[in-house]
Amino acid sequence: MPHGPHHGLRPLPDAGRCRDAHSPTRTAAHRAALMGASCPDGLAQAYRHALYRIDTPTPIVLRIGATHPELKVLAATLGQPEWGAFLSASNPHSRILRPAANNRRLAALQRALKSSGHLWLPGQGLDPLGQWPAEPSLWIAGLTEADARTLALRFRQNAFVWCDAHTVAHLVWTRQIQDSVHPFC
Repeated sequence: MPHGPHHGLRPLPDAGRCRDAHSPTRTAAHRAALMGASCPDGLAQAYRHALYRIDTPTPIVLRIGATHPELKVLAATLGQPEWGAFLSASNPHSRILRPAANNRRLAALQRALKSSGHLWLPGQGLDPLGQWPAEPSLWIAGLTEADARTLALRFRQNAFVWCDAHTVAHLVWTRQIQDSVHPFC
């Protein structure tokens, strides 16, 4: 499989700043939840406590900081390394988009992976409190942390999950949220 930043990945055009908690695309309950969140700690905490589910016949749920031995079984089944990345293209910089827009972004991520030869499985990023919509995501087997960062930056993601060879899930930030305009602020 190809490695390094040679996938021909180009940044997407900037669609503007994050919307605030008063955006018309948010429900009243969601706006209330966002208004009560502290920034940036609320965002960081939301990422750390999210569930990152790989949709296999028996779903694998990644938790930040935990070891996931089931990834070794999955890797052996797929003939891939144990490490990889859980990545979304949805809701860039935590700005909620309509499902159709997120589906287009996911399709673009899948095309980028197909052209690079990487194997992926579908998944979902889930908020255990139900305050954030489920995000269509992908588990990308054997993707290096550097290549995952390149893709996350291309698709304007604040962070991604990278599992090392010991199958520990790490939250990897792609930008400093303290310095960014964010809907949780």
